[in-house]
Amino acid sequence: VERARTADVLDAFEWYCGTCATKIWRREVHVADIVRDLPPVFEEYYGSVAAGVCPNCGAPNPKKISVG
Repeated sequence: VERARTADVLDAFEWYCGTCATKIWRREVHVADIVRDLPPVFEEYYGSVAAGVCPNCGAPNPKKISVG
Protein backbone atom coordinates (compact mmCIF):
# COMPACT_ATOMS: atom_id res chain seq x y z
CA VAL A 1 0.00 0.00 0.00
CA GLU A 2 1.41 3.33 -1.02
CA ARG A 3 0.27 6.74 0.09
CA ALA A 4 -0.56 9.45 -2.43
CA ARG A 5 2.38 11.74 -3.06
CA THR A 6 2.60 15.22 -4.43
CA ALA A 7 4.87 15.81 -7.44
CA ASP A 8 7.62 17.31 -5.25
CA VAL A 9 8.08 14.13 -3.15
CA LEU A 10 10.99 11.98 -4.32
CA ASP A 11 11.85 8.36 -3.60
CA ALA A 12 15.53 7.46 -3.31
CA PHE A 13 17.18 4.27 -4.53
CA GLU A 14 20.69 3.41 -3.38
CA TRP A 15 23.20 0.64 -4.03
CA TYR A 16 26.07 -0.10 -1.65
CA CYS A 17 29.32 -2.02 -1.93
CA GLY A 18 28.91 -5.51 -0.47
CA THR A 19 32.49 -5.46 0.81
CA CYS A 20 32.97 -2.07 2.48
CA ALA A 21 29.41 -0.60 2.51
CA THR A 22 30.40 2.50 0.52
CA LYS A 23 27.43 4.03 -1.30
CA ILE A 24 27.95 3.23 -4.99
CA TRP A 25 25.01 4.98 -6.57
CA ARG A 26 21.87 6.93 -5.68
CA ARG A 27 18.98 8.07 -7.80
CA GLU A 28 16.02 10.18 -6.65
CA VAL A 29 12.83 10.06 -8.69
CA HIS A 30 9.20 10.92 -8.29
CA VAL A 31 7.32 7.62 -8.34
CA ALA A 32 3.74 8.01 -9.45
CA ASP A 33 3.43 4.53 -10.97
CA ILE A 34 5.76 1.79 -9.72
CA VAL A 35 5.37 -0.35 -12.85
CA ARG A 36 6.27 2.57 -15.12
CA ASP A 37 8.72 4.57 -12.98
CA LEU A 38 10.99 1.94 -11.38
CA PRO A 39 12.31 -0.01 -14.38
CA PRO A 40 14.28 2.97 -15.77
CA VAL A 41 16.04 3.37 -12.40
CA PHE A 42 17.12 -0.27 -12.34
CA GLU A 43 18.03 -0.23 -16.04
CA GLU A 44 20.26 2.82 -15.50
CA TYR A 45 22.13 1.16 -12.63
CA TYR A 46 22.43 -2.31 -14.14
CA GLY A 47 23.15 -0.94 -17.60
CA SER A 48 26.28 0.96 -16.58
CA VAL A 49 27.13 1.39 -12.91
CA ALA A 50 26.99 -2.33 -12.07
CA ALA A 51 29.79 -2.98 -14.55
CA GLY A 52 32.24 -0.93 -12.48
CA VAL A 53 34.02 -1.28 -9.17
CA CYS A 54 33.70 0.38 -5.77
CA PRO A 55 35.64 3.65 -5.71
CA ASN A 56 36.69 2.97 -2.12
CA CYS A 57 37.89 -0.66 -2.09
CA GLY A 58 37.84 -1.77 -5.75
CA ALA A 59 35.38 -4.63 -5.22
CA PRO A 60 33.01 -5.31 -8.13
CA ASN A 61 29.76 -3.36 -7.85
CA PRO A 62 26.59 -5.33 -7.00
CA LYS A 63 25.26 -7.16 -10.04
CA LYS A 64 21.75 -8.16 -11.04
CA ILE A 65 20.80 -11.58 -9.73
CA SER A 66 18.19 -14.04 -10.89
CA VAL A 67 15.71 -15.30 -8.35
CA GLY A 68 13.83 -18.56 -8.73
